[in-house]
Amino acid sequence: MLTDDENYMLSTLKLGRSLRTHTQDPFDMVIMELASKPLNTTAWTCLRAVGWQRCVVDRISPLDEEATRRYIARFEDQFTKLHLWDMTMYETLVYLDSDTLTLRSISHLLHRKLGSKRIAVSPQTWYGRVEGFNMGVFVIHPDKNEYQRLLTLQQDPSIKFDTQWAEQGFLNVVYKNQWADLGFTNNALVWVSWQDHAYWTRNYPHINIIHFVGIKPWICFPDAFIQWLIAPSIYYTPVCKAWNDMPPPTCAK
Repeated sequence: MLTDDENYMLSTLKLGRSLRTHTQDPFDMVIMELASKPLNTTAWTCLRAVGWQRCVVDRISPLDEEATRRYIARFEDQFTKLHLWDMTMYETLVYLDSDTLTLRSISHLLHRKLGSKRIAVSPQTWYGRVEGFNMGVFVIHPDKNEYQRLLTLQQDPSIKFDTQWAEQGFLNVVYKNQWADLGFTNNALVWVSWQDHAYWTRNYPHINIIHFVGIKPWICFPDAFIQWLIAPSIYYTPVCKAWNDMPPPTCAK
């Protein structure tokens, strides 16, 4: 899902390039565009050049809009992701946040089976403590009945969740015991690189998808690690090099 933020636009172009570079299976790359926040013609020229297709959807509002906006304003659109469960033209759908980048093939995710589970995701960890799952990368099998169920639950005030995490908080409650673990390598949260650098270094050769949470890739530079994260600048190189080295299409600034 992409809105009118130019930084996420560039990141999406690089994500598309990385997908086409590393994953050889045939697959569609689809962007959900909010009808209320259309991208301009120039943006779509660039996105289509990489292989992105367009799917225009209506925004799904949070039940408590004010509480969601209070934490991070851009999270107020995140419930729109629920439309993904309605995309039944696909048997399997792999969702990737715009601030992710693939370092290796994700073919295994395109063929992922869920068995008795509803969703496949990776744990969200904070200094080694698991805090539910992260919605930056996930696998689902779209289903119209499940889509309608989620829409109904999303409007139910009796469903209590951490509103600061928007749809992630909601789905952590709905799917509390119904998620399969994709593992760290399929959604490597970059804050682990300075929270547990030894773990990050040990796992880096096996990472398939890097997810820039805590520091966005377009502001990923050595001084940021020192000034903002209070982490050694040497940590910067393995975290940011892959994104910096992935060239954007020529139409991107």
